[in-house]
Amino acid sequence: MNSILRLCLGILLMIPNLSTAQCTTTNAKTCSCKDGTNNCDLLPDIGIARPPLLVSGSSGVIEYSQTGNGANNGRLRISVSTPNTGFGPLEIRAQAIYVCGTDTFYGSAPTSCTDGSAPKQLIKQRVYHKTDSVMSYYDRDAGTMTYHPTHGHMHVDNWGVFTLRTATTDPNPLNWPIVGNGAKLAFCLMDYGSCSTYNGHCVDSAGATLTNGNFPNFGLGGGSYSCSPTFQGISSGWTDIYYQSLDGMWIDIPPGVCNGQYYIVAQIDPLNYFLESKENNNIMVVPWTLTQQSGTPTVSVSGPTTICPGQSVTLTCSAAASYLWSNGETTQAVTITTPGSYTVTATNTSCVFTSTPITVTVNSLNVSSGVTPASLCAGTPTQLSASVSNIPQQGPVGFTTSVPVNIIDYSSTTGATPVYSPLVVSGITPSTLVSGAIVSVKINLTHTYNGDIEVWVKAPSGDSTLLSNRRGGSGDNFTNTIFSMSAATNISAGVAPFTGTYKPDGNLNTALTGTINGTWKLIVVDRAAVDVGQILNWTLTVLNNETFSYAWISNPAGFTSSSQNPAVTPSTSTQYTVTVTSSATGCTGSSSISTSVTPAISVAAMSPISGGPGTLVLLTGSGFTGATSVTFNGVAAASYTVNNDNQIAAVVPAAATTGLICISNGSCSGCTVSNFTVVSTSALNLKLFIEGFYNGPNSMVAVSDPSNHPSICDTIQVELIENIVGYPVVYSGVAILATNGMTSVQIPLGLSGKNCLVCIQHRNALQTWSNTAMNLTGGTLTYDFTTSLNQAYGSNQKSVGGGVFALYSGDVNQDEFLESSDYSMIENQAQSFTTGYVSEDLNGDWIVESSDYSLIENTSQSFIYVLRP
Repeated sequence: MNSILRLCLGILLMIPNLSTAQCTTTNAKTCSCKDGTNNCDLLPDIGIARPPLLVSGSSGVIEYSQTGNGANNGRLRISVSTPNTGFGPLEIRAQAIYVCGTDTFYGSAPTSCTDGSAPKQLIKQRVYHKTDSVMSYYDRDAGTMTYHPTHGHMHVDNWGVFTLRTATTDPNPLNWPIVGNGAKLAFCLMDYGSCSTYNGHCVDSAGATLTNGNFPNFGLGGGSYSCSPTFQGISSGWTDIYYQSLDGMWIDIPPGVCNGQYYIVAQIDPLNYFLESKENNNIMVVPWTLTQQSGTPTVSVSGPTTICPGQSVTLTCSAAASYLWSNGETTQAVTITTPGSYTVTATNTSCVFTSTPITVTVNSLNVSSGVTPASLCAGTPTQLSASVSNIPQQGPVGFTTSVPVNIIDYSSTTGATPVYSPLVVSGITPSTLVSGAIVSVKINLTHTYNGDIEVWVKAPSGDSTLLSNRRGGSGDNFTNTIFSMSAATNISAGVAPFTGTYKPDGNLNTALTGTINGTWKLIVVDRAAVDVGQILNWTLTVLNNETFSYAWISNPAGFTSSSQNPAVTPSTSTQYTVTVTSSATGCTGSSSISTSVTPAISVAAMSPISGGPGTLVLLTGSGFTGATSVTFNGVAAASYTVNNDNQIAAVVPAAATTGLICISNGSCSGCTVSNFTVVSTSALNLKLFIEGFYNGPNSMVAVSDPSNHPSICDTIQVELIENIVGYPVVYSGVAILATNGMTSVQIPLGLSGKNCLVCIQHRNALQTWSNTAMNLTGGTLTYDFTTSLNQAYGSNQKSVGGGVFALYSGDVNQDEFLESSDYSMIENQAQSFTTGYVSEDLNGDWIVESSDYSLIENTSQSFIYVLRP
């Protein structure tokens, strides 16, 4: 009806101006340009009039209190006038183009969009242009318009935004704190009345009132724009008025706002869809004093008030001039991470109120961990353990929301409009809805005629069930009403306000499926007009059977487990960390424990495998670093040297007997896999280096098997040659040469008393003799080739630097000469890219290449050969 009155009034007010119109949309002869020229766009200038926003009553502004006013509870209804004081009309024209989301339709509009919304129709703004007396125009895109079901015609979208704010020193009112919001409204643009008819609505930049005679192009546009589905606008010198009685013409005042002075801020064309001669006058600010509000602040909560360590919940106070929270913060919203009871004191112009307390609980898990034993040898199993010392109580868990929701009254035009109060449930285990999982639903709502409303609860899955189906007749409110399937009384037998426990009209055990965790909704539907109310708060209580999950990790990485008490076998000192997660709250706690691991000792080989007291035995394996003892069948070695983690040189003690050789490091030990045989022999311990394998200081590369035996260089042939005419060989044997140059051979007792020279032979080194002979008198003998050049017969050795000497490398063909034939053999293999354990590989890197024949390149020209007595 309001729309029809607006249209009729516009037509009546238009009639007397038609006869005097001298400037029209088809004839620009008498039209004036703003800049005084005869060639211009005749643009509109839309503003906002102050008078309707300064007037109290049906033609201006009406304030309603928070209760007792039906659908108007907590509303500031406003009237807005938008005069056109420009030189041209604001004219829009519809196009036969419609959009639904990202879909475009041409020709005719679909009945509705797939999401149920109304399709939007694209519109253009027509801008008129004067060229002397010729009037032309051009059209430009200017947004959309949508069919308004309440008014029964098309409305221009995104036309007006209304807010209630508190002023600050900021000159831009759009930056002032918002107390209440109005919707971004659509408007039907029409010529409601002229500036003379609505005296004071049209003003210039200085605030002086403009009437019809002040407009050179008064009435340009025709003064007859109406709520047409294809053609709307506001003529020059005319205004369009939307009074507070129309749908959408209000600002919502939140509960808790104090009485006092505020400012209504109205903004037209906030997205600047329309071209105007002046774009900076589309905002109007007028003071308004609230007198119908209680002032008690309300606090909204962003989520559950039971949180985990590291999480937070935001508490937001309803709008006020200033805030003081119980934790000392002074902002409208505070983020809480610590447990406690929180209130806010809100101050406005004429009131100071303190909110009811909100308790925040932090569910921390106190996790402890242990390991037995904590100190152990590598490869020894140990037991980890984890426990939670503050397990929350199992059973019912309640989730509450206290954000007020206005119940929308039934409308004969739009019918019943459901309202929703959302509530988030999280951390419940098991998460699947089963019979008995919902303990109860407790509600508090106001309504002046309970028989009008249905109350539903809706699960995250979308399933819903009725709590109350229009129960209570003319009675008011639901006050601390608890719905439970175990109740003895049906809600149908109760009396408003239903304080107590009742069995719902629906079934909480069978009607709801899916998951408990997620967003639940309390739904209220008003099925009859006049009476209204508000959802105040509600609580959903569900059963929780909390369990804990365990996640172990290690540093160094490599171990994971989901067991509460896993067994581990660490190979090195390790820190283990367990993170425990509660199925009920999702909260976690962590604890760490460390093991001190002594590396495992493994003896892989010994050389030699037999010998008498004084014999130097080379032990190879792993875990030797830090060794505290070496024993021969339980008898401590005469001496031992830890060369590296993979090699120990130990001397057979005088009291040794045949048995295992064992190496210990504290409580950890490892033994040879076979016995060392103690014999009545003497030992010869030798030290020598081979030129090509030497990588210093006092070290050679591991050649024979670098992966499995990194402390063994290669094998050699050791001969004992009696120092008499004919130089007979009295002993010959293969010995293992360690990377530190050490080797040992056993001298049979039958050689006792002989005077012998030592001869060393190797697969690609020059045969070398000792310079002096040794008397084989028993016991342990030593000979070191490395300390001096003349330790070899004829000084036939090579200096490798640092006062160290080595056997010449390069006698590949073992003809006892370093010559071109050896060089050629190496060169040929290098050209064939030969790899592996071959004699031509002089430097022991398992590749025959230039670096090998460069070792012999010079010596092959120097006539180096074997020297012997």
